[in-house]
Amino acid sequence: MRRESSFDAGSHLSKRMRVIADMVRPGSVPADIGTDHGWLPVYLLQTGKCSRALAMDLRPGPLERAKSHVDEAGLSSKIILRLSDGMDELKSGEADGLIISGMGGNVMRNIVSKGLSRGLFGIDKIRDAVFQPQSDMRGFFRYIVSNGFVIRKESIIFEDGKYYFFAYSVFDPDEAKSGRMYGYLMAEEGHPLFREYLIRRERTVKKILSDIGMASDENTGAMARKEKFLSELLEIRKLMDIYNKEGDQNECWEA
Repeated sequence: MRRESSFDAGSHLSKRMRVIADMVRPGSVPADIGTDHGWLPVYLLQTGKCSRALAMDLRPGPLERAKSHVDEAGLSSKIILRLSDGMDELKSGEADGLIISGMGGNVMRNIVSKGLSRGLFGIDKIRDAVFQPQSDMRGFFRYIVSNGFVIRKESIIFEDGKYYFFAYSVFDPDEAKSGRMYGYLMAEEGHPLFREYLIRRERTVKKILSDIGMASDENTGAMARKEKFLSELLEIRKLMDIYNKEGDQNECWEA
């Protein structure tokens, strides 16, 4: 009789990775893009949240490490390991969920764009995704909302001196036409850490705009940057308005 493995992937997960795991749909077959050590798919199977998964990575080295962890956990028959540049080697219908995390927003946007062009999203295909961009959070989430995804859950943590942003998104092009900006859900819930981030980010954006305004020459590049940060400042203020309205309503109930 085969002994159960004592290998515990959960002990290797950071706070960031645990938030991602919590957002994965129970019973889904996720493709973890850029799996690195493979801790996440192993954890999802060990906890019973998923029964199968794909672990994909661009580099042979990390994929070999992931394979050793999958083998040690006794899950080699349930987790498919595959060398792949993004989703390039993922077959249509092979997964019904997606995880992309720990990459720059532009890289993630390119991966999703290729998947969309190949028709990998939809009914009987990839239905939902957990996204966690390391940079250009605002640009990436605007992209997915403009390309058929509806954000159902949002989260934020502060770890190792940095804010991390998460979204559980469903692919539904019809509903996505009326999609809202990222952060709306957290603002509506009164998430205190996201409010803290907005206050800090508003200060930073104002400082950048002040520096641009003090520059002697307002060339095309400077004007483009100014427009970009003015747009971000407007979004921040819209989100802060949601917090303020929620606060006003609470005061009315308490009165």
